[in-house]
Parts: sequence; structure tokens; C-alpha cells
Amino acid sequence: MSATSQPGKLRSFSRYEEIPEGAVRISSEDVFIYQMERLRKWKPQSEVWPLTKGAGACAASAVVSAVLTNNHFRRHFRLRHYGRASGYMIVVCMPTVVTFIIHSALVTRKVLTAEFPCPTCLLTKSSLYQAATGAIYPSIISPIFCLIQAKKYLTAAIEPTKRIGDTVKVIARTAIPFKGFILLSILSNMAVGMYVTQMEMDTFLNVLMKKEITEEMK
Repeated sequence: MSATSQPGKLRSFSRYEEIPEGAVRISSEDVFIYQMERLRKWKPQSEVWPLTKGAGACAASAVVSAVLTNNHFRRHFRLRHYGRASGYMIVVCMPTVVTFIIHSALVTRKVLTAEFPCPTCLLTKSSLYQAATGAIYPSIISPIFCLIQAKKYLTAAIEPTKRIGDTVKVIARTAIPFKGFILLSILSNMAVGMYVTQMEMDTFLNVLMKKEITEEMK
């Protein structure tokens, strides 16, 4: 889909449509900048909150999942205050930032530039991105990091292991009792990703695009 600009107007055309004479072709980056400027000036902001706060909502979901997951494994390995700052940096802060960046760049941006010819595909991708960064990553990294910290600070009785398979077994034993929450975390993050993306697409089509059409009619 290529975007074209006329004086004071912005429209999108598929590759099969004829571009009007005098129209100026602009890049996806220019469209994105234009839409972000519109959102910044939009009144009231409550009408477009999914597009301005959607990535933040996804990041907040990742924070909740990562904190609960990290706390579980820290309690299991009796780490108390040992390695708390580094643990939260790796298990909580990192996936939160990555979630925000990925949703902003791969979902919100596509919505604002109308690059979602298949809405279902974008919803599915968004849910998978959210599940991977908000639930699966913390569920894998947290037990590994906590196991390393427990060996370092001798906070839990762990048999010395030299093979990777033995280490995986230790981690699996700590995760199995927590499997219900991990599954719930994955599903809830997928739901958040899909819901936020659906809200973004609805806002784009029913608020931003509708206003453009109204202004054209005037």
C-alpha cells in the first residue's frame, strides 16, 4: 500500500489503484511522522488513547507477569535480598522495555501507516509478541538466573551439576509446580496483546480516518 499526499490531505492507495494526477508519493516514515503529529495535537486525548498508550499497556502487562514469575523463583531458591537488583533488571526491566519497543515498532506503527491488509494476522502477531516478551522470556530466564544466584550465595541445597541436562532438570522441577500460573500468564498476555491491537485498529479506522473523511467532505 502506497500513501500519497495532496495539499492538506493524506490518502492511501493499493498497488492496483490509479494515483490521481498531481499527487505526491510519500514514504511510510513520512506517514508515521504525520500521524504522530496528529495524535500529539488531538483533542481530547481520550479519543485516541489506544494509539498513544497501547504500547505502555502491553508493557504494564509484561511487568506484572515478570514480577510475579521472578518472585516465585526467588522464593523457591531462598534468595531473599541477594541479587535482587540485577535479577529485576534482567527478568523484569528488560522484557518490559522490549515489549514496549516491539509493540510500538511492529504493531502501532503498522496501524498508523495503514499497513495491516490482514487485521487477523496483525492481531495474531501482536499476541505472540506479547506472550514471548511478557510471559515466556521471564519464565525461562528467571529460574536460570535464580539458580546461578543460589549457587553463588549458597541459599539453597543444589547438587553440583556439570551437564546441561542436569541443570535443565533442576529448573524444570522448580517450574512444574508453577506451570498453572505460567500458562495463565501466557494466555493473559496474548489476550492483552490482541485486545490492545484491536483497540488501536478500531481507533485508527473509526476516529482518525473518520475525521479525515469528514474534513474532506467539508
